[in-house]
Amino acid sequence: MFADCDMNPCENGWCEETMTGYRCHCPIGFQGKQCHELDTNPPATTPGIVVTCVKDITVTVELGTPNKSVEFISPSAVDKEGTVVLVSHQNYKSGDDFPVGSTLVEYIFADESGNQASFCTFNVNVNTVDTTPPEVQSCSSNQTFSVLKTTTPITWTPPTASDASGIACIVANYEPGVNVSVNSPISVIYTVTDNSGLLNTNCSFNITLVSVETEWECTSSKCYGRRGVGTSWLNWQNGHDFCPTLGLITTAAGDRTPSLLFADTEEVTSGVALMLKGNSAWINCNYMEAEGLFMCDVDGKGAAVQINSTSKFNLDN
Repeated sequence: MFADCDMNPCENGWCEETMTGYRCHCPIGFQGKQCHELDTNPPATTPGIVVTCVKDITVTVELGTPNKSVEFISPSAVDKEGTVVLVSHQNYKSGDDFPVGSTLVEYIFADESGNQASFCTFNVNVNTVDTTPPEVQSCSSNQTFSVLKTTTPITWTPPTASDASGIACIVANYEPGVNVSVNSPISVIYTVTDNSGLLNTNCSFNITLVSVETEWECTSSKCYGRRGVGTSWLNWQNGHDFCPTLGLITTAAGDRTPSLLFADTEEVTSGVALMLKGNSAWINCNYMEAEGLFMCDVDGKGAAVQINSTSKFNLDN
């Protein structure tokens, strides 16, 4: 909702907000609700009073700041005898806060007999300037991915930005989904421009792809590494402890979790042996209950599936 005085209803005077609306203070020679009518009976003025007024004042304030304190030499007056004439009315004084825009300042002087001098009026103009670049939020940090493919599409969440003047555009030299190659890192730089033309280029980060040095085989949700995943051969317990330390494996189809566990029974029954292609790998299966009867953990919480010995797993004891 706008204040009534924001609409500048007083054509030749200054506006005062009231509880029920506004009131116009009219200078000598004008009258009416909006100071738009000529006053045919203005109060008598004394030409012998000499008023020293103030020229219009223009100051600047940072965009988004609603007002500014403005200092000026206060108007003064003396009569023909040189006696100082006091101010009988003023709507602003030096040091007051002035809102953004143009504000009419009014001083009225009157001698001891009540004779008024001509009005002293001047404008205080508070203009806005924008010297603050836009602010960037949620900028990504440097990222390194271990990948199977030599070239892989990489995505990320673009940053957001804010500014008092509004954001004109956010442009990057690379967009999410760009193909990145192993050993050829890219530097992503975002340039944010506000509606005042100011720039922020502080949001930048590097994306590096590192090839997984040993072979992996991946299903729809898991990856299985052969022969110790770039290390010396591990026993079952060490392999079980080592897998969670690897983090996600980024493949062309998305991120996969290195694991000894099967994601579901379909992985167990549909040919993990074929996936491993005759190589050795630890999996969460054992035949401790009965020779040739393998029980495989599929979720790490005790859920198990039974497979028979005809499945061509190459298992190490």
